[in-house]
Amino acid sequence: SYDEKSLYVAFVCRDSHPEGIIARETVRDSKYAVHSFDNEIEDNVEFQIDPFLSRNFSEISRFSVNAIGTRSQRIGGGRSGKVEWKGDWEAAVHRDETGWSAEMRIPWEILSYPSGSKTVNMGIQFSRFQTRTQIQSLWSNTGPQLTTQDMGTLKSVEVPQKLFKRTLSL
Repeated sequence: SYDEKSLYVAFVCRDSHPEGIIARETVRDSKYAVHSFDNEIEDNVEFQIDPFLSRNFSEISRFSVNAIGTRSQRIGGGRSGKVEWKGDWEAAVHRDETGWSAEMRIPWEILSYPSGSKTVNMGIQFSRFQTRTQIQSLWSNTGPQLTTQDMGTLKSVEVPQKLFKRTLSL
């Protein structure tokens, strides 16, 4: 869901063997530090958003959290890797006897999006990787090549109108 300030995403990850959930990484943004996105080594979930519906890999922003709450992000549009420049977002996880769950709050201000229209369509994808079974589950079936053209579409999103703010960085 979303409101005028943020996008909100939640995952419920059921697991018949919750003791087998693996999450060790504690370094923020480490998932996207390596350019191999198929190098899954721990239980995690990921939300992808393509605000311009370009279906272009470099324009898609990715937000991931593992089962111990370590966040990773890759902001589309060529933003720098420094948190101060690309913005911050929140995530929380909870583990119990049925598996684990994750919640994300992603502020609109860290995303680039079309602001001239009242409503826009955006590409979206939800995924989960389970280490124990080596299964990646995708909400929108993008096939074995993970083609961005097959992402889902979030229709008629009422995006907040951007307010121009002058800033000076030295």
